[in-house]
Amino acid sequence: GWMGKTISCIRTMKIALMILLALIVLVGCIGLFGGMLPPTRTATAQRDIVAPPAKVWIVLTDLHRQSEWRPDLEAIEVMDPTVGKERWREKPRHGPAMEFQTTSQVPGVSWEMKFSGSVEGRWSGRLKELPGVGTRIEVEETVTVANPWKRLLARLFFDPQAIAEEYLANLARTVEISAQSD
Repeated sequence: GWMGKTISCIRTMKIALMILLALIVLVGCIGLFGGMLPPTRTATAQRDIVAPPAKVWIVLTDLHRQSEWRPDLEAIEVMDPTVGKERWREKPRHGPAMEFQTTSQVPGVSWEMKFSGSVEGRWSGRLKELPGVGTRIEVEETVTVANPWKRLLARLFFDPQAIAEEYLANLARTVEISAQSD
């Protein structure tokens, strides 16, 4: 009768409470472990491109066409096109949009920017002419993830070094194809 139903209900509540407690402990452990990880990571990469620096610079800085050669990018919305002060929003194929702003630029030589959104950071790229070969591009990206839960997830699923190298590979492929057609 009612006693059996009451005991069954208490058992169900105990199980639900134990599951809830286990979830709280799990979330707490993730936050604790994430909090122990450094919030900032830096990646550096370089690539030699068989094209002159001017050609690399054109492809690198043409915000409107980046989604054509960056498979990770769905679109870019340029909010301020002023050279040396550009501001834009990148909409990746997966994940939240990020806002970027040029902080320093020497045309044909270097481009620095800051970005914000689910993470914050800085990116810099430098071009060096390689006589008889083309251009060496060196990039450095520093990413800071303030939230300890997101920090752990970023550590598990986000490799800034691999992303920087893939970015340069896609840039080189696009520039070299463009240079061959000239």
